[in-house]
Amino acid sequence: MAIRITIRRRGRAAAAKETRWFRRKLTAAASAMNVHAGTWAIRLLDDRRMDQLHRRTMNIPGTTDVLTFDHRDRSAITAAGWAGAPLALQTVVCVDEARRQAKARRHPVRHELLLYMVHSLLHVTGYDDSDPAAARRMHRKEDAILRQLGVGPVFYRHRSKSGRPNPGGYRSADAHARADRDGNLPGGARGQKRGKNEGFSPECV
Repeated sequence: MAIRITIRRRGRAAAAKETRWFRRKLTAAASAMNVHAGTWAIRLLDDRRMDQLHRRTMNIPGTTDVLTFDHRDRSAITAAGWAGAPLALQTVVCVDEARRQAKARRHPVRHELLLYMVHSLLHVTGYDDSDPAAARRMHRKEDAILRQLGVGPVFYRHRSKSGRPNPGGYRSADAHARADRDGNLPGGARGQKRGKNEGFSPECV
């Protein structure tokens, strides 16, 4: 059984060329995490729509880079483990934020978006960024996967003269950490209200 990946941009299917590139990279990313079955629905939003969704599902005003909605039954994860349970994942990413970050960090927008998508996958395979040590582990894993995909590091892309990594990607750890303080579920997932008419899972990280 293969992973079925769908990508929609503001309510319509994304461009075929764009979709093929992301699907190829994301299938390989999932394989690197030993995830080989399930569904992964990805939506690309602008700042306005992301702000609305962020407020409704996380009760946090303002746009953000990525939101993750895990539809799996918790008993399936308990029985099969994080990587063993088939995906039932919805990832929402903000194109406007990716453009800003990509411009500031001088790398392609699609590499920034891919980083957000890999971040979402890691959230539902046992990783979280709820404290500094966990965040560092998660971001190192993101870059390790992106290297495997032939993209190279994106989060820790730039290094200082001392050789210590400087963050070179997104800043969603702040938003996730603020939300997570009110009650964690395993792997960083947090119970949320269901978005109206969106079909999103009540578990959002």
